[in-house]
Amino acid sequence: MLARLCPNCKNQIFYSSLKKLKASEKNKKTCRKCSAKRMWRKPDSKHVLPETKRKISESVKKLHEQPGYTEMSVRSWIQASQSTKISKLELSLKDHLKHFGFLHSTERPLQFIGPYIPDYVNFSEKLIVEIYGDYWHGNPTKYEPDDYLYTDKDSKKPIFAKDCWEKHNQRESFYNSLGWKVIVFWEKDIKTWDLGGI
Repeated sequence: MLARLCPNCKNQIFYSSLKKLKASEKNKKTCRKCSAKRMWRKPDSKHVLPETKRKISESVKKLHEQPGYTEMSVRSWIQASQSTKISKLELSLKDHLKHFGFLHSTERPLQFIGPYIPDYVNFSEKLIVEIYGDYWHGNPTKYEPDDYLYTDKDSKKPIFAKDCWEKHNQRESFYNSLGWKVIVFWEKDIKTWDLGGI
């Protein structure tokens, strides 16, 4: 594992390869925390529609009623509620999953299941589909338990494949405890599918 210091805060930034390390030194990249501080802007509440405020308020009330709410901070919940991003992998399956009654988190009113927001949900069948990228989630067919993946932006601790697997197990166990069935699709598998023929 290779590392260098962030030019702003002087904390270590970890890299998995010499090529990535050299590229970061050339561009003088800062750590994720410093980058986030520079890019983060406080949302202007004047531009939030009354209907959106009402929906957020209802979602907050529902959130308080759900088990595991205390595990998630209000700040992280607000950031998640304002996120409308969908990854390329999730987008590639969107139409196919919609055909089977699944809605993506960007298409439905904000729905937490405990402290989590699943990628796709079918409420009538109590089914959840999670789409995991090989790198960010540490695909077990590509990584060993002690393989370094990335550095956590908040704690600045290196994240290894086994850490990701532990989080997956906790998340899926929590869903199962509430009666939800979980289907996981990995990036490696999705890329081999002929989605046009489905």
